[in-house]
Amino acid sequence: TGCNNQNISSVKRLDEISTCLSILAGAPLELSISPENISLMEGLVTIDLIISTAMKKLEQEERSDWTKLEKALATNRCIIAGILSRLLKGERTNSCLDILNDQLLDKIPNSSNSLLSSTSDALSELLVYCVEYIEKDTTILQSFFDKFNVLIEDRGEDKAVFRFKTTLARAIMKKMNMLLRRNYFVTKSATSSRKSAYDLFLEIARTLRRKMWKDIVRRISFNENSCCNSAPSYALLLASEMLSFWGYFFHRVDNSDPLDEELRSTYKDDVVKVFELVSSSYHEFSATLDNFNSLKYFLASMTACSQYLMFCIPPHAVIETIMDIMKISFLVKRDSPLLEAALCSLIKDAQLDHMEFITTHALKSSEERACLRYEDIFVIDYCRKKPGTNQTSASLSETFLAIMMGLVRSKCDTPSEEAANVALFSKAAAALISRKELLLLSGREIAMILCEMSQFLFIGGRGKELDASDDFIIFKSCCSVISAMVAHYPKQLYGCPPPLFNLLLVLLTHLLNTTPKTGLVPKALEYARVCELLVPHKDVFRKHVVGLVLRYIQALNEAMTPTVKAKLMPSIYALLDMCSEFETKQINSMIDVPSKALFAPVFQSYQKYYQYHGQS
Repeated sequence: TGCNNQNISSVKRLDEISTCLSILAGAPLELSISPENISLMEGLVTIDLIISTAMKKLEQEERSDWTKLEKALATNRCIIAGILSRLLKGERTNSCLDILNDQLLDKIPNSSNSLLSSTSDALSELLVYCVEYIEKDTTILQSFFDKFNVLIEDRGEDKAVFRFKTTLARAIMKKMNMLLRRNYFVTKSATSSRKSAYDLFLEIARTLRRKMWKDIVRRISFNENSCCNSAPSYALLLASEMLSFWGYFFHRVDNSDPLDEELRSTYKDDVVKVFELVSSSYHEFSATLDNFNSLKYFLASMTACSQYLMFCIPPHAVIETIMDIMKISFLVKRDSPLLEAALCSLIKDAQLDHMEFITTHALKSSEERACLRYEDIFVIDYCRKKPGTNQTSASLSETFLAIMMGLVRSKCDTPSEEAANVALFSKAAAALISRKELLLLSGREIAMILCEMSQFLFIGGRGKELDASDDFIIFKSCCSVISAMVAHYPKQLYGCPPPLFNLLLVLLTHLLNTTPKTGLVPKALEYARVCELLVPHKDVFRKHVVGLVLRYIQALNEAMTPTVKAKLMPSIYALLDMCSEFETKQINSMIDVPSKALFAPVFQSYQKYYQYHGQS
């Protein structure tokens, strides 16, 4: 803190400050309430003021140190956010917080994402601080929102200004949502002489809508001119938090005032308007990653309070929109956990006809991958919670089992597509295998799935190059399905061990030809887990283990590298643990003298470090 406006911009001083702040940001903050720590906060606020003032001066002079100052300011605000979250029960210093509030809401042109993020975090923690102290000081939260109102008064069309104020407004609304869900404020103030957090939060939510809603809607729309639809992702993210706040508010707080009824009507109109814009423009939103991510976040946040969303929008329209966007996400090969969360939230409150609509819409999809992914969610999340739907689900599960098998048998243009299909197949197969009340697989179906998977690892041998990541995806997918079968269908596997151990032999052979550069370590770990799962079933499977051990001994004769040998040891130990004295003698009788010499150290190591000998 021994710096000022004159010397902070010097290169040496700036580097020193950045280094100190980086060390503080990385240090664990376990602060007790003490005058020294409050003084630390005051010093950090002073540094914030000095750096931001220097940045404004450098911006005017177009100095090259702007980036260094911005990084230092972002780091400083990260530290402030961390300290604020730990000083909630301390004594408040009015001047320090007032200055901090002004600094955080002061516009800095062309702020980077890191600076906006750290500013948002600090502002959110300051809001919680103000809410905690409203009982001691009724003016602190009012002062916070008064200064926030000044920020949102700016109605300029400049994209940078809109980006700055919407990011901070979203941070405040997001924290208000979190406080609402934690029941920080659910009742109005008991007296009319003072405003509670309840009153102030509703007031700022109304003010934010009144001053920014029209601009938000114009920027979300892709039918307007370019100046209006700039920064649609920021506009949609803010709209998500605003509408989510009102949805949770009306769902959890029981109000019967005429004003509340008017708010409900207004909120419903807002939801309908934004949803119509999103439904008609989701192809435009999917063109860029930021816009597409904001679209997925909007749907996930709105469906978090699905009952109130379906009060505003017909359920079938919501479901159809989400599933269509999921299909686009699959086609462009982008993961969509937010969309899956949105669909699961709807499923939890869906009626039987809604569920039938979901499955019917999925089956009409021209993309088997999208259809299969819907079933993955459908099986895991819906049927275990909804009474009376297992019969419908069971009949559909057979259809999706056929789709699963058709997916991995279909031809793809590239190995990456085949690897993606295998990964999707394994996830859906594991979901069906774990839900035996929906579809009880027979031994024949178990054997069919195992035989089909034996071909997966030969994808790279069809004249196509398979990179290491795709290769590992296929290997891990096979191991995950085997693990699910061992956990849920051990008796069915007892009746068809040849397909199981044929697949294990294929996996072992593949592993013996793998190098550290092509994923030896993670593959060996996956294979070891599978082998260890088989140990409790050794009475049935021990005679089939012999082939795997003999394949390993053959690899020893073929000059196995020490690295491969070391990584395979846990798997071989588990296989040897399944063998009885009879299988051990059988293995010994089937190998030649050189092989015995190579295998003897391995077996001795197993007896010394792994085999259980019992208590002496």
